[in-house]
Amino acid sequence: MLILVLVLASFRITRFLVLDTLIEAPRGWVLNKLWGNNPGTFKTWLHELLTCPICLSVWVSAGTVALTAQWVSIPVPVLVWLGVAGGVLVAWRVVED
Repeated sequence: MLILVLVLASFRITRFLVLDTLIEAPRGWVLNKLWGNNPGTFKTWLHELLTCPICLSVWVSAGTVALTAQWVSIPVPVLVWLGVAGGVLVAWRVVED
């Protein structure tokens, strides 16, 4: 049950960060600053991370698992993280396609 809650929370947070219109202007400003006139390797990587829902969902999943582990005992958190990240990818496929 906890993994399902983490999957749904990670999916929603990722969707909010990548697609929702509520933060469209600040997100556009950050992406323009990253891309700018002189994109470097790190800036290009960071830009791709912030615009790719699949890429970002892996790191959002890591954050939700790490944050949840502060209050709930999670056995083998790395495996839970990978399970949550995989669940988010399934959610993206079902909901967004």
